Amino acid sequence: MVTEVIIPTNSNNHRNSNIDIIILDYSMPVMIGPHFAQEVRKMGYNALIVGLTGNAFNDDKEIFLKSGVNYVLTKPLDVGELDNIIKKFYNMEQ
Repeated sequence: MVTEVIIPTNSNNHRNSNIDIIILDYSMPVMIGPHFAQEVRKMGYNALIVGLTGNAFNDDKEIFLKSGVNYVLTKPLDVGELDNIIKKFYNMEQ
């Protein structure tokens, strides 16, 4: 269950927050999702990162995974699939 959504306006916002999941689009305005994932991993973020792309080709998925993203989903987002990923990552499966 989502209890809070944080939309940072720059990379310094919420640096010390307890963020359980980051969902990144591949194409973002300031930097692409894989680059952002690399940056937050360098800052010590170890929780779940999910990449989201409109491109179902393996190239985008591989770039995401190599950048530190845990899972990659294609658009349109399947909320049930995202829920399964969260449960699996946090060992919440029934």
